[in-house]
Amino acid sequence: MRMSREIPDKLVYFYKTALKDMDDGFEYASELNRILNSDDCQNSLSGKEIDTLRDYADEVKKIGEINHYTEVKIKELENQWFGSRGIMGYLHADHGSPHKSLWPF
Repeated sequence: MRMSREIPDKLVYFYKTALKDMDDGFEYASELNRILNSDDCQNSLSGKEIDTLRDYADEVKKIGEINHYTEVKIKELENQWFGSRGIMGYLHADHGSPHKSLWPF
């Protein structure tokens, strides 16, 4: 089993916020593809992982406007493509809350 690894912050942020920030599936797919084309993703992810994420983005692109019902559909697509652990599980990422303050008070 592969160990956790660092996934580019842009991809992690996108994954955590995209459904709330994007208006439709086309915008979601376009932004994901833009991030996948970045040097960070090209250097961190395998070609197979990038291709799989692009294929997934093509499916999401067909969704239309993002609302409560299509958010559920996108989550179902993610489950079909990447299993119950989702995209971050597929990428063997374990970021938790990297920007959370660790102050003792």
